[in-house]
Amino acid sequence: MLPAVILRQLPRLELGTEVLLPVISPWLFFVFTLLAVRLFAARLHWPREVQGALLLLVPLANTSYLGFPMTRAFFGEAGMPYAIVFDQVGNGLLLAIVAPVVLARFGAQGADASWRAIGRRLITFPPFVALCVTLLFLRGVVYPDWLDTTLSLLGRRWRRWRCSSSACSSRAAWRANCAGRWRSRWP
Repeated sequence: MLPAVILRQLPRLELGTEVLLPVISPWLFFVFTLLAVRLFAARLHWPREVQGALLLLVPLANTSYLGFPMTRAFFGEAGMPYAIVFDQVGNGLLLAIVAPVVLARFGAQGADASWRAIGRRLITFPPFVALCVTLLFLRGVVYPDWLDTTLSLLGRRWRRWRCSSSACSSRAAWRANCAGRWRSRWP
């Protein structure tokens, strides 16, 4: 269902310099975190497992679950393509590439951090496939009404599931994304 959100929202994005910040900010934050963890680890004599855990837990997140409702609440539909770029190109690629390397270097025995394994995970991850298809073939495409409606319905289904699973902690995000469906059950 996330691929439907990507396929519907991303063709509206005009590629320009304003797209760079959502792409590079997760990578810059990871570099900052890596330097901070290595500095503190050297001074405080942290074991490798603690360093690896911090490198996975501090800079990496599933940003679509809370990030998409927050983006929609604060910036409206116009902000969604930027949230998708941040989530998929910035944070998603970082997670797909860095997590296996960190696991192999700092902890899990047998973790496969080869480029082949990383590439295989990427090309079989449906949201990443939707991102590539959209960026390569669908930029600027206006969908027929029936397809736009179908993608919208699939995206709303995903949004409802995501909201119920994350409990929509922000009241603004709750109102923007979930309140109509469950208004009688929640204050």
